[in-house]
Amino acid sequence: MKALMKLIPAFLTLALLLALAAVPLSAAEPDYKYREISTEEELLKLSDDDHYDGNFILTQDITLTKEHSISPIEFFDGTLNGNGHKIIGYKGAAPLFDVLGAAALIKNLTFEDAVVSGGSKVAMLVNTNKGTLWNLTFRNISVTGTGTDIAGVCYDNQASGRIEHIDFEGTVTGNGDRAAGIVIHQRKDATLRYCTVRGKIESNFHVGGIASHLMGGAVMESCLNFATVLARKSRAGGISATNVENSKIINCGNYGEIRAWREGDPNNSGALVAGIGANEKTGFEFRNCFNAGKLITKNTSTAIGGICSYFNVTGDDIAKAFVNCYTVAGLLNRDTDDTATTTQPIGDTDLAAKATSGTVVPAEEWGTRAMVDKLGAGFVLTGDTNAPIGLAADTTPEPQPKVPEPEPTDEPTDEQTKEQETPTGAPTGETEKETTGTPAANNAGCSSALGLGSIALIAAAGVAAGTLRKKKED
Repeated sequence: MKALMKLIPAFLTLALLLALAAVPLSAAEPDYKYREISTEEELLKLSDDDHYDGNFILTQDITLTKEHSISPIEFFDGTLNGNGHKIIGYKGAAPLFDVLGAAALIKNLTFEDAVVSGGSKVAMLVNTNKGTLWNLTFRNISVTGTGTDIAGVCYDNQASGRIEHIDFEGTVTGNGDRAAGIVIHQRKDATLRYCTVRGKIESNFHVGGIASHLMGGAVMESCLNFATVLARKSRAGGISATNVENSKIINCGNYGEIRAWREGDPNNSGALVAGIGANEKTGFEFRNCFNAGKLITKNTSTAIGGICSYFNVTGDDIAKAFVNCYTVAGLLNRDTDDTATTTQPIGDTDLAAKATSGTVVPAEEWGTRAMVDKLGAGFVLTGDTNAPIGLAADTTPEPQPKVPEPEPTDEPTDEQTKEQETPTGAPTGETEKETTGTPAANNAGCSSALGLGSIALIAAAGVAAGTLRKKKED
C-alpha cells in the first residue's frame, strides 16, 4: 500500500503535465498567420498566384535597389503589415500597387525617398484602391506627371476603399487637370479621414491639398493641410478642389498657402482660390471647418474665400452649406506680385469672400480655448504656435487581417467516431517563415485541450487502479 501511495502523485503529475502541454497546441492556434518579408525580392512576389491574398509582415526596413518601369504588384488582396518598418527608395513610372482588392490591408508602414515620374494617372502607392490604407507615413516623396491626375498616394479611392491615418510629406507636380496630396477621386461610400499633407501640390486646374474631386455623395473627415497648393490656372483648394453634388467636408482645416491665377492670361482673371474647397456644386456641405492659411491671387476679379470660392446655391441653402465654419482674418492677398505680403481682411470688402468665409475670426482669437470649443469635439489645442488647433485623437480600432476560411471537411459519422482510437495530432505548420498574429478566443481549442487533459487523467487513474488491484492480489 505504501508503494502505491508513492506512485499515485507521480501519475497525477504526469497527467497534469500532459494536460498543460496540450493547451498551446489548440487554444493558441491563431486566426491568421503572417509570412515574413525581409528582402526586396520577397516584397515584389506579392502579386504571385500563391502570395497575392496572403498575410505578410516586414521584419526589417527594405531598401529597393531596382528601378521599376511598370507597377511590379499588379493586384494584391492580402495584408501587408509594415510592423513599424520602412520601404525606402521606390523608383518607377507607376504606383507600387496597381489594384488593391476589397480585402487588401496595408498598415503601419513608412515609405521614404520615393520618386515616381510618369504621364497621367500617377501616384506613389496605388492606382485603384478598394481595400484599406491605415497608419501610413510618407517622407521625402516626389510624384510628377506630364499629364493629368497626379496624386501623392492614390489615384481612385472606390466605394469599399478606406484611406485613414495618412501623413504625407513631399511634392506632387502635374501639368494638366487634377492634382492632390492624397487622392484624386474620392467616391461615394469610400472613407477618407485623418490625413495630413505637407510640402507642395501643383498643377494647372483642380488642385487640392488632400483631394482633387469629391464625387457625388463622397465624404471627407478630419483632415489637415499644411502644404502650399498652386493652381497655375484655376481651382485651388486647401482641402479639395471640386466637390460634386451632395459631397461633405467635415472637421477639416487648412494652414497652407493657397494660390491660383490664370498663367498666360494678361488679366489673370477667373481663377478660384479657397482655404477648404474651391468649386462646389448643389447639395454640398462644409461642417466644422476652418482656414488659417494665406490665400493669394493676382487679380481682384478672382473669386476667393476662406472656406469656398464659388458655388451655385442661393438663399437659405447657403446656411445649410456652411455650418460652423471659421476663417482667420487678414489672410487675403490680391497683388500682381505673388510674393507680396500685403493683406486685406477676408470678409470685409469682398462680396464673394463675405458669402463663403463662414464666421471671420480676429487673428488674436485664433488658438484659444474658446475657439476650440466653437469648432467642436473634433479639435484640440496643440501647443504649436504654427498650428495651435489640431485634430482630436481617433479611437477607431486598428483593422486586422482577414481570417482565412476553414477548409471544407465532411462531418464524421458515429461509426467513424467510434473507430477513432487516438486523437489526431496538431496540424503541421507551413514551410515558409511564419509569425502568428494576435489570436482570438477559441472555444474549440479549449475543448480540445480539456479533452487531451481528460484522456491523460483517465489513463493515470487506470494505471493507479491497476496497480492497486495488483497490490491486493499480491
